[in-house]
This record gives sequence, C-alpha cells and structure tokens, in this order.
Amino acid sequence: MKGQTFTSQEFVRCVTSLRESFNSTPAFWQGIAGICGGEEVLEAMLSPRGLGIGRFAELMRLLTSTVRHFIREDLLHPWTVNGKFKFMLQNVIELRGICQWQSLGLTLDETRAFLEAQQVAGMLIQGEGGGMATVTAGMAKPSPEKLQELKAVSLARIREANARLTIKYEALGRQLEAAKTLEKSLGELNLSLTSD
Repeated sequence: MKGQTFTSQEFVRCVTSLRESFNSTPAFWQGIAGICGGEEVLEAMLSPRGLGIGRFAELMRLLTSTVRHFIREDLLHPWTVNGKFKFMLQNVIELRGICQWQSLGLTLDETRAFLEAQQVAGMLIQGEGGGMATVTAGMAKPSPEKLQELKAVSLARIREANARLTIKYEALGRQLEAAKTLEKSLGELNLSLTSD
C-alpha cells in the first residue's frame, strides 16, 4: 500500500486537522505522543513543514539509508508532498512493526506479510466503525470488494509466514534443549586438577 500524495496546501490542512483531533484532550495528546516516541516526534510530525526523511531517521535512531531501504522494500509508506517524503504516525507504527518482526528473525517478505495483515485488520476495524480513523487520515479507503481481496491475500501470506515461523520455533526449541543439556553436562563434569 502506497502512501498518499498531497499538495503543500492539502498537507497543511491534513496536519492541522490531525493536530486538532490529537489535541481534543491532554490525555489523548499524551497517548499519541507515547505512540510516536515522545512529544518531540509528535510536534515534528504535526509541523506544517512536515517531517522529512533525514529528521525522521534521526528521531527513530536509524540511518537515512535504512529508512530509504524500507521504503524501496515497500515496508514504509510515507506521504509525498511536492515530491518529498513526509512521515506521519502510521510510519512510526509501521517502523515499530518492522523492528518487531525483524528482531524475531523474519525475512523482509515475512515482515511485509505481517505488516500488510495488520493494515488490512485496521481497515476492517475502521469499516466496522471502530479503530482510530485519525491515524489513517488522508489514506485512500479501498472498496469493500478490494478489502475482501486484500484480506484473502494477507491471510494466505500470514499463514505461510506462520508456517515458516513454526519451523523456526521448533528448530530453536531443539537448539535450546541441546544448549541446556550441554550446560547440565558441563556443570556436572567433575574435573580433577592434579599436577604431575
């Protein structure tokens, strides 16, 4: 799923609307700031100038080249304003998902499958009247038919990724048991140190 393209004026209107929504109560603002990683990140995102790739990478403690790689791999979907990337809350959430799944040893394709499934689940929740619509403000809403198609494709990819994860999990279990056996054997080994 690709990020939306905006003119400068559309972007400013959208950011202003998000700021008003997030400012509805201090607790809501603090909650969104917590999701973002702090008020500095939230303020940067809600700036009329937007949060560009360099500053986004810096705030997320990543190299700019890493952020560009995730965009090329279709894992991050920033908005485009006059040909420049602008990063918003959904990108922080996407990035956290990437880091979470990658830390488990998933491939980029497996990570992509989980992220797509999370996006489809979010759209389904919104379609049923739940969720936080402000997070995806400005994103194109798929038709019900397209949403069902996305759901089916995502479900198939998730099932494949889960099968691969199960294999990895079982292999890790065997490795852990072997390591515990080695630890126990080494702990029980009685070495007699004598000098000849």
